[in-house]
Amino acid sequence: MPIKCQKADSFDLELLDKAVKKYHPTLLSAEVRIGMVMLWDEPRGDADPKPPIRVHGCPALARVRRLNVRDRLLTGKTITIEVDWREWPKMTVGEQMALLDHELTHVVLNEIREGVYAHHGDGHPEVKLRPDDYTINGFFEVARRHGRESAEVRSLERVLATTDDKGQLWLPFDAHVITAGGEVVRPNDRRAVTAVTISSGGKSVTLTGGSKQKAAAMAGG
Repeated sequence: MPIKCQKADSFDLELLDKAVKKYHPTLLSAEVRIGMVMLWDEPRGDADPKPPIRVHGCPALARVRRLNVRDRLLTGKTITIEVDWREWPKMTVGEQMALLDHELTHVVLNEIREGVYAHHGDGHPEVKLRPDDYTINGFFEVARRHGRESAEVRSLERVLATTDDKGQLWLPFDAHVITAGGEVVRPNDRRAVTAVTISSGGKSVTLTGGSKQKAAAMAGG
């Protein structure tokens, strides 16, 4: 069956508006017009629904599209965010906001000089889409066979070793760690997450806080 599509409802559009105003005010001031649609698959019979959105061949929760001149004229939008309609309601409002922020972060304006942006003949600002800063993909069995010699584990370690501007690890291998429920606790708390394990075929590779120095060196940190 073809992928179904409908416009986002007023609540979701309001959340999108909040994300733009809070995290991407430049898009607002440059008058980038942003649409949002929900996509889903309706299979026949007892078949499982297929992911309606794929990025680099893998299922994704959302993606942003830069519209061509025909679609800009038809819709009045500069870009459109497509969201997996079945997964969207399972997310908290905070997770939805973070997902919208992610998609909007892909959008880059063509700045001629400070505060002045190039526009198409139809009046829409020129935009391009930047790639993600990082991606993690691969095969569990390759990670299991080769450990830290595999790109799978090395890419994960680089992310685990990434710090903010204060030198604090983003992920929970430092002074405070996070439980599976999202609660911040001390590292010696029995509820704390202290390792990440990649498992396949009954065997596994485990990354713990002890790999911080080596991972940081791999990442150039």
